[in-house]
Amino acid sequence: MLLVSRCKAASHFRIFSNGGCWTRDHHTPKHFTPRTRPLLKPQRSSFGLISLRSQADFCSSSQVDTMNTRRAKFVLFGDSLTQRGFQEGGWCGRLAAVHERTADIVLRGYWGYNSRWAVELLPHVFPKESEAPDLVTILLGSNDAVLPDLGKAESKQHVPLEEYKQNLTTIINHIKSLKAARPCSILLMTPPPIDHDKWQQFRMENFVPPPPPTRNRDLEHTRKYAAAALQIGKETQTATLDLFAMLTEEHPQEWKGYLLDGLHFNPKGNGVVFEAVRDAVARHHPHLHHAALPTQFPEFADIDTDTEDYLQAFSTTTRSSL
Repeated sequence: MLLVSRCKAASHFRIFSNGGCWTRDHHTPKHFTPRTRPLLKPQRSSFGLISLRSQADFCSSSQVDTMNTRRAKFVLFGDSLTQRGFQEGGWCGRLAAVHERTADIVLRGYWGYNSRWAVELLPHVFPKESEAPDLVTILLGSNDAVLPDLGKAESKQHVPLEEYKQNLTTIINHIKSLKAARPCSILLMTPPPIDHDKWQQFRMENFVPPPPPTRNRDLEHTRKYAAAALQIGKETQTATLDLFAMLTEEHPQEWKGYLLDGLHFNPKGNGVVFEAVRDAVARHHPHLHHAALPTQFPEFADIDTDTEDYLQAFSTTTRSSL
């Protein structure tokens, strides 16, 4: 006999048999991991809910009893590399998929913005009187790294390196200053590499009017901004994901093929970035990994309709919890 339940916290299907259980991640359906936990006996909670989990699981009986009404909140803050993150295959959309029913993924990406302009958005995106999110990702620097001294139009987005570092520090300190019942976790991300030749070709073929023949971005110049972001991460003790090094060192032959136009990620590149972000969250903020967060409200299979007062469990839920 098999008892099938879906774990509230791990987004896994757990299949229990007399010989143990196997965990199947429904996001990677071909992956099966043998487990040795013995068959668990159903336990009835005071809300008429059935729990097949043991205390060793993420889904403790106390979590079931409190209905898991709260959902975590992640804010993804950055430039177009974040704004485009919900397009087909985007890294933000993939992050939302693995956090379905466990976290709200809020997109706050602004096409063309540099860190100077992002600082001006802080009172609007992260008001001082608002409660801090559980996680904020910061991905800025690609536009700051536009080459200087090319004229007002071509160098409009450029921000000097020292100002860029100060702006990142300002953003991080502002987020850390928000009121929070729980500490707000931050994942700072360095700007990724730029394929400047491909980007210039894209501009020449698609911009109206066409830009000057001189490119306005450079790989080695962007590397300096990636190093600066790493420095700020260390100085502020902020978890940092080095996208630049990850792509150029771990994917030296492939990284240019991850860019749609030399600057923005294509679906394949978004997949690589998503995996890097997911792994960085697991490494630096494991309590926010999708496998560690409880699912909001009970699964339908865990609702015991044979209990007369089982619907009263939902009456304690307030609109603010949704």
